[in-house]
Amino acid sequence: MRQRFLFSKYLNITPFFYFGILLFQLMLFPLWGQVRVVGQLTSGKGQGLPFANVVFYPEENTQSPQTAVEAFFDAFHKKDSLRLASFFHTEAVLQSVGTAADGGTKLRSIPVDRFVQAVCTRPDTPIWREELGAFTVLNDPPLAVVWVPYTFYLDGEALHSGVNCFQWVRENSQWKIMSLIDTRR
Repeated sequence: MRQRFLFSKYLNITPFFYFGILLFQLMLFPLWGQVRVVGQLTSGKGQGLPFANVVFYPEENTQSPQTAVEAFFDAFHKKDSLRLASFFHTEAVLQSVGTAADGGTKLRSIPVDRFVQAVCTRPDTPIWREELGAFTVLNDPPLAVVWVPYTFYLDGEALHSGVNCFQWVRENSQWKIMSLIDTRR
């Protein structure tokens, strides 16, 4: 039985392919500020290449706190879980203040991972849209506060409105959300 010579049998082209992807990504790195390793590609034989699956985000949360808020809501509307989660500090707190049935104040805390999951796994309909009003920014790096009124729309109909109050901390040249609290009317 005659055996055919298979080039790929003697030289595994897969590592070269992934190395080429990595080089391409590194060439783009100066154009994009933030690199997130989101997993690893495997050859199917359990051999992982952790550097091969890299996601780039523009320097959206390295600029002003207002720019970071606008980029946060862009990720919110696009249901981009990785990008949305990247805005939060590891110790971030999310809360919402409203009026209880008895007329008193009701404070609700939401874990960051649950918030990101709820936002990013919601169905395409009804359409969520949060329109922002005029920004008030208090900035004394490494601390910033952004106060911005909003109206939340569900399929184009105003559902509620209130104010978002972001507390940002500047860490490693990036603004990270330490606290996000909103009111609802």
